[in-house]
Amino acid sequence: MKFEEVIKYFESIKNDKRSEFTKRIIPNCGSTFGLLTNDVRSYAKKNLDNYEEIINFPVHIYYEIDLLIGIVIALQKDMALKIELLDKFSYKINNWAVCDLIVSHIKCKEEEKVRLFNYAYNLLDDIFEYRARLGYVLILSIFSSEEYIDLISEKILNSNIERKYYVKMAIAWYIQIIYLMNSQKVEKILINPNLDSFIFQKAISKICESKKVSLEEKEKLKKIKTEKSKTLS
Repeated sequence: MKFEEVIKYFESIKNDKRSEFTKRIIPNCGSTFGLLTNDVRSYAKKNLDNYEEIINFPVHIYYEIDLLIGIVIALQKDMALKIELLDKFSYKINNWAVCDLIVSHIKCKEEEKVRLFNYAYNLLDDIFEYRARLGYVLILSIFSSEEYIDLISEKILNSNIERKYYVKMAIAWYIQIIYLMNSQKVEKILINPNLDSFIFQKAISKICESKKVSLEEKEKLKKIKTEKSKTLS
């Protein structure tokens, strides 16, 4: 499979209006054909056997090519191969959409969970922004159950790494998700002085946006926000 062949096909189904929208919502996406994720997924499924050629396509030129590489990796059936290819490609990820959409295509059997969790956990303190985000999005998408809360919370609160914007956003997203499972544990995370102030603010905002959270709980969280803001000022 040649890079030029894929470009020619994507060019034949491009959508210029959607292309402008994609550029607005995805920083660093490069050029784009304005394709739907479903378009790229369908093409990836038909060409999984060509993964060795696809993973070597040039990146950061076309958004859909980066996404194609990511989805082809995510859809590989062998978990060991999937993690190996993903780890190499993760250094090339340069926007939140490719990162998150890769994760959304990863399926994990029960017997594969330990291996995938260990991989994700080891990414959480990575100095590369989108490798660390990849780790957190894997955790919140596949491992956002109570059994992992204490371990991930410790990592959130006790890391010495200076986290970048899209990593902080992923952590706030994770906190929102686990709040619905165990609000008491999350409240302890929120009041912990080690929690980054940006993550604290974003997490509370995200929790309060949820329709699953009662008005009483939202008022309680607003009080926590007010009290902690006083100590930070």
